Amino acid sequence: MGRTWKHQRRFSMATLKVLGMGKTSLQYQIQEEAEKLVEEFRKSEGKPMNPYLALTLAVSNVICVLVFGYRFSIEDETFHRLLEAMENLFSVDSSLAGIPGACHRLLGKCPGGRTGTAPH
Repeated sequence: MGRTWKHQRRFSMATLKVLGMGKTSLQYQIQEEAEKLVEEFRKSEGKPMNPYLALTLAVSNVICVLVFGYRFSIEDETFHRLLEAMENLFSVDSSLAGIPGACHRLLGKCPGGRTGTAPH
């Protein structure tokens, strides 16, 4: 395993601990978002649906709440554009070594940006 990979793994694990990995707060956020996801599935009234967008929004909102302290509305067009931009970015620059740089560029588009303060 390369030096870069080890550094990224160490950074990722430390960051996940800070964000609440293994703590009740993380579990609460996941449960809350799962409830909203179930509501979205119920709206389909048993008809076939593609769950990709609903799942992407749910997972992304858990991450946003933990990182920025802000949850996007499922209908928020800015959130949809941000996720689309991230998907495009990662499909172009999908090598593991390119992900930290890509995330840094995206921080400027997120609530709180690089300053860590989000609107309430």
